[in-house]
Amino acid sequence: MFYFGAVYIPPENSKYANTDAFEEIEIELLTFADKFDSYVSLIGDFNAKTGTRDDFIVPDESLIGIFELESDDEILSYMLDYEQLKLQNIPLSRMSECHCNINNYGHKLLDMCKKLNVYIANSRLGSDIGIGRTTCKDISVIDYLLLSSKLFFLVDEFEILDFVPLFSDVHNAIHIVFKSVLPHDEITHDTSQNSTFNQVERQ
Repeated sequence: MFYFGAVYIPPENSKYANTDAFEEIEIELLTFADKFDSYVSLIGDFNAKTGTRDDFIVPDESLIGIFELESDDEILSYMLDYEQLKLQNIPLSRMSECHCNINNYGHKLLDMCKKLNVYIANSRLGSDIGIGRTTCKDISVIDYLLLSSKLFFLVDEFEILDFVPLFSDVHNAIHIVFKSVLPHDEITHDTSQNSTFNQVERQ
């Protein structure tokens, strides 16, 4: 299952700031994870400056041996999730045109990514690969697309567009195109049945 969410977090120094915003998102996503086998995509203005810091943790292999975790597939899958990026030829290192210092929200966003195994798509996909184009006032990167590792292959296009004042006061739009997960399926509806449900038929 694939969840897509839009996010807006007010600036950390504004009167609308909510220091618990990232924890609330974590709880929401963990609730979904407990109920469903799901993947996550979040997009929006996080007002988080993350620089090029890692959004994942490479586990100490010696600790895996010490705690005898080699036979625990669930824990190993969680700890080594970042390897899924390498399998898809997604760069682990991030780039950024933003030379701002990392702010508190940036640390919170990176911590959330590490806990939930979601990854920043900026500078890793599409025309933005290896760039990390600024998204606000040509100065900072505060707008992101976050993805579960197994969703990266579904992104067909990713681009930070030029600023257009018609769409925003200071933000660049993020353009994304996802591939269809059911490219050969057909939606049908049986009008002879008194039902409002459509059926997906695999071709």
